[in-house]
This record gives sequence, structure tokens and C-alpha cells, in this order.
Amino acid sequence: MAELMKAVIIDRENGFGLKDALVPLPEVGEHDVLVRVEAAAINPADRRLLMRARDNTAISILGFDACGTVVQRGSAVQDIAVGDQAYYAGDVSRAGCFAEYQAVRADLVGIKPKRLSSSEAAAMPLTVLTAWELLHEQFRLERGRLLIMGGAGGVGSQLIQLAKRLPEVEIIASASRAQSRDWCLELGAHRVIDHSLPLASQLPEAVSHAVLASHPDGYLKALPPLMQPFGHIACIVPLAAAADLNPLMQKSLSFHWEYMFTKPLFRPVGRETQGQILNRISRWLDEGLLRSTQSQCLGAVCAESVQQALTLLAQGNTVGKLTFSNT
Repeated sequence: MAELMKAVIIDRENGFGLKDALVPLPEVGEHDVLVRVEAAAINPADRRLLMRARDNTAISILGFDACGTVVQRGSAVQDIAVGDQAYYAGDVSRAGCFAEYQAVRADLVGIKPKRLSSSEAAAMPLTVLTAWELLHEQFRLERGRLLIMGGAGGVGSQLIQLAKRLPEVEIIASASRAQSRDWCLELGAHRVIDHSLPLASQLPEAVSHAVLASHPDGYLKALPPLMQPFGHIACIVPLAAAADLNPLMQKSLSFHWEYMFTKPLFRPVGRETQGQILNRISRWLDEGLLRSTQSQCLGAVCAESVQQALTLLAQGNTVGKLTFSNT
């Protein structure tokens, strides 16, 4: 194998844009697999990581969601073989997947769904892991009325699909455009409200669980009167300013952070690994119980296509996931 690989790196000398370059292959640890990246997807987290790179010179290669072929495995890896088709969301503390190859811990990796293309599979990991951990590990949701603010985005789309598998949960998604409204309904939302309008008149019945998937600051202030006592509010994106949680006290509302990278960063004991979750999701995708949330494939992984995806995300009009394919 060559010592260098193609990668999209941050161009610190030209306004922190992106450029194509040759860089050394990543080192493969004993618990790692080396994956030849065949498809990838963009996330809002890539935009945030690019901004953080201005203060952290260690950040060079963006990209989290990936799908590809395992070409090498560490000495301690047993459950994944060379030649396996894998998909995963990686680790925010390591080099990303907008490259020819990526090293990733084996316990973060699932086996690619057979019925999906590589780009369709790459659309899934980060958002479906976020949604799964939120619904099943944070909320432990079995019944209730779930409100998803930002239902047509990557995580919102997965929340709708996964919650649809809970028959005693009513799913209310928010969307402000006809395209995003139709997307939410196709995925299984029971009702769609318009988050550009006042929420109170659209939610005559209080909700038990609410997820803030975008623009959380304003919605967090508006939600307490619309929540059931002992309800749960979760946020998956950073707040722009410090929040006053005192309004949550009267109804004993719980506030949750969901950060998919907590497991890769801290490796908590006693929780299902992300690889195990992705293998379950893979089975459900192969059984037709879930669908890929890919909405558009922008071509091969290169600086131009990644920059195009970042620009589209910044415009705020995308639904589902934007992907790249090298095959």
C-alpha cells in the first residue's frame, strides 16, 4: 500500500477554505480498522468543526459519515474482517473521512446494509446513532407525544423513522416549506406544524418529549408551557447563548444533551456500542423497515464537492442528507 493518500484538507493559508492534497496514511492501532472510503456524507458538525479549526491546528480533515471496505485490521480486532463492507460515524477526536482511507475504532463500525448503495449507507450513521441514543438511551421512550423541531433534517428524519416503530408514540414534526413538510409525512410523521409560526396555537395538546434539532435557543424558551409535567426536552446542537433553565422547574421538566461523540470520546462501560447499534439498523434497512435519508449525491469526495455541500447546508434548505460517492 502506498504511503500517501488523497484527502480534502483545510487550507489555512487561503481563508480556511478546502483543498485537495496528498497526506500520509493514518496509523492503525490494535483496536482499529483501516477503511478504504467509498462514500461519505456531510453534516452540520462539519461546519462547526471547520470553525473550530481556526483555534485548533490539529484539525485538518473533516468528515464523519463514511462507508467503505476494510483493508486492514488491528491485532485486537476480532468481529470485523478484511474485505467487509463497513459504515460508521467515526470519532471527532481523529482525522475525518474526506480522504482515501480512514482509521477508526472497530467497535464504532457496523456492517453495511446489503440493499443500499455505499452513498445511501453513508447517509445514515451519525444521524441514526444520534436519534437512537436519544430515543432509547436518553428518553427511554415507549409512549407519549414526541415533538421534533426540525423534522426534515438529518437527525429529525431518523427520529421520525425510529419513533414510527413505537406504536404508542404520536410523532409531531416541524417544517416550514412544502418540500420539507412532505418529506416528514413520507417518513411517518403523524402531523407537521410550521415552526415559523407561533407554536402554541398549533399544539393544543401538551407534548411529553421534545427534540431541538436546529435553532434551539428560541424554541427552548417557548416550550415549557407546551410540555406535559415531568416531560423531557433534548438538544442536539449547541446553544448560541447560556440558557435559563428555571422555567423548566415548575413542571419538573428534564433537559438532555445528546452528543453522538460521547461514546467514542469516553467509551462508557455497560452501554451498547455504536457498532452494535449500526448492525441492528443495517438489519432493519435490509428488511425494509427503514430507508436511507440520502436526498442528493454530489459526486466524488473532493474539495469542490465538499465545499458545495457546506454551502448548501449553510443555506438551510436541505432535507435529509447530502452525500458523496467515489464509486
